[in-house]
Amino acid sequence: DWVGARWRWLIVAVVLLFAFNNLVGLVVGITGLIAFANSVVGRVLRARRVVQQVQQIVTNPDDLREEAGPKRPVSRPDRFTVMDLTPDEQPVVRRAVAAYKAKKRQKGTFRGTTADEILEELKPSPVRWTELAAFVIEKAKGPTRRN
Repeated sequence: DWVGARWRWLIVAVVLLFAFNNLVGLVVGITGLIAFANSVVGRVLRARRVVQQVQQIVTNPDDLREEAGPKRPVSRPDRFTVMDLTPDEQPVVRRAVAAYKAKKRQKGTFRGTTADEILEELKPSPVRWTELAAFVIEKAKGPTRRN
């Protein structure tokens, strides 16, 4: 009658196992809560950084152009002109247009270099990257009634 003689120790073992299980559950729960809080804080900080960048662009867009690299002529708003590209940008934009067209022709997964990756070679500011991407799409789609 071994169980009858040691029943107290068996109860202690079960209680300790239950306590250990609860402790592990608490640690896992706290870890999950910390991860959740970290993701929320990360999103808030990223959103704040984006807002600050947009505010900087709105308040002083000329600063971004100077930081972006070589000076390029600024088109006059009173007339419609073709986008001004620096000599460094021209071959990269041509390659990006070709890549954009290739991706549009591709059925299924595209494994080549994308237009985005090609434009990133220039390391442009976010504003200039947006201008270049819009220009690439416009050139790849060809003439429309508006242009």
